[in-house]
Amino acid sequence: MQDRRDERTGPVPSDAEKSWDQRILERVPSGVDTSLIAENLRLTPTERVERMRKALEFIEEAKAAHGHRLSARR
Repeated sequence: MQDRRDERTGPVPSDAEKSWDQRILERVPSGVDTSLIAENLRLTPTERVERMRKALEFIEEAKAAHGHRLSARR
């Protein structure tokens, strides 16, 4: 096997050596900030759902405070 190298970081691991999150992040298009994706991938699925629930709750409260009616889709 030929040793692949990245000029900045040294040897490039093969796909088999990469973790599942590394394989996901390398497929994100260039120009997209992967820091938030990486942060969320470190959370459990339950923690991610809880974050989404809290964000939705915040949005609903903000809309209600500004007189917006919320849809009944739930």
